[in-house]
Amino acid sequence: MNSQIDRIVDLSRIRFGTSSFSSKDWVGPFYKPGTSASDFLRQYSNELDTVEIDSTYYSIPSEDAVKGWIEKIPEKFVLSAKLQSRSSEQCHQVIVAEQKESEKGLHVA
Repeated sequence: MNSQIDRIVDLSRIRFGTSSFSSKDWVGPFYKPGTSASDFLRQYSNELDTVEIDSTYYSIPSEDAVKGWIEKIPEKFVLSAKLQSRSSEQCHQVIVAEQKESEKGLHVA
């Protein structure tokens, strides 16, 4: 590695991901042919280490949905919830769901 860059940026803190994992168009180019939608996140998390969950922008996910995501990702993987301008109570619901379920990274941004 370039030692000059290492002094400026802690490279271990950089994560790579996308703004979604659910595009069916990715079957073939990114996901293995024949991958079902229910396996997208599991396969995605084997290649990248973070993803923004777009569906959280439109509604607060159920606790079961959050549990389902967490079951499919490795421990160090980061789920980033995309939120609209919402009441603090709605944001609190997302945070509580994450705290109840796991130490895995659901990042509310």
